[in-house]
Amino acid sequence: MKKDIKNYLYLYLGCDIIYCEQPGKIYKLMSVDLSEDNTAPVFISDGEDEFFAEYEEVRPLFWHLSDMTEEEDAEYRTIYESNLPIVPWSCYAKHSAAIVQYLLSKHFDLFGLIEAGIAIDKTKIKHGTEQ
Repeated sequence: MKKDIKNYLYLYLGCDIIYCEQPGKIYKLMSVDLSEDNTAPVFISDGEDEFFAEYEEVRPLFWHLSDMTEEEDAEYRTIYESNLPIVPWSCYAKHSAAIVQYLLSKHFDLFGLIEAGIAIDKTKIKHGTEQ
């Protein structure tokens, strides 16, 4: 099944975004309007310029899980260990949600979007442009 960025982008609010019309500039994803009738559902800003764009006009910048820093790994392990369920099969949803929420907040690609070509590997970016 082909992946579509509109099914994932709203999970990554606050991530860095490249607007395809200005590929040398990095914006922040501010909001995503999920209504069907919106022609420009993605709101981006760089602190000065802010505007709406279409899904096809933006590419988010994500990290591979393998790019996790030692500090991020330590924080991940703390979250993992502090949310371990005490009783088997109870609280697993809370445990998983805490981990996923942390990884999304750090803009890790949890869905293979870089490989699908609809997101950019953040390690390949140098001053707002792909290397």
